[in-house]
Amino acid sequence: MFSVISALSDLCFETLRGAVTRLKERLDEMMEELPEIRMKRMREHAVDLTFDPDTDGDIVQEVPNNPKRFETCSEVLAKEGFTTGKFYYEVQVTEKINWIIGVVRESVDRKENIPLSVHNGYWTIGLDEGIYKAYSTSTLKLTLTEELQKVGVFVDYDKGSVSLYNADSKSHIYSYTGYKFTEKMFPYFCLQSTKNGTNSAPLIISPIPQTHRVCSSKDHRELTWPLLIL
Repeated sequence: MFSVISALSDLCFETLRGAVTRLKERLDEMMEELPEIRMKRMREHAVDLTFDPDTDGDIVQEVPNNPKRFETCSEVLAKEGFTTGKFYYEVQVTEKINWIIGVVRESVDRKENIPLSVHNGYWTIGLDEGIYKAYSTSTLKLTLTEELQKVGVFVDYDKGSVSLYNADSKSHIYSYTGYKFTEKMFPYFCLQSTKNGTNSAPLIISPIPQTHRVCSSKDHRELTWPLLIL
């Protein structure tokens, strides 16, 4: 009799422990969905970036030709590439009316004017004449409730995902998920053309606050064309 009661007690305890474990896991998931918590987690993976002048795609500059250089648009990559893990960075886009940012694979075509898409190795979003866009398998119009001033880019290489956020409001913009990255991935920046000086504002890699990141942060870096890194 006592052995039966003991067995039932053990069974009830295991059932209760399992329920508590599942509840804790769900609470953890809910906490991760909170903007403040989610942003804090991403910023722990912040990386220092520097623009790579060898990839400078400013067609008006007489830059020595090399395989790394973009030749059809004002595009540039970061020097730092990634083949594993997670990384995060923020880009200030204030006062620009045209821009594109995100990540690209190392083998992306740098010599031809090809469409921006994941098929061609681009995981990006941008602003084009007042319209926010995601360049997936086709160009998608994004409906946002507020104008972007600073964009956060979070990449989980091993999960094959690229997520973009409004770094000020901490709200989600767009995510690319379910991909399998097999090449080195580089942060990508495109200033787009300047029209009568109306798109002359720089793109700025913003430093991540020290309280949110594991490693140290460099001062902000600005990107203008002709290529100028401040």
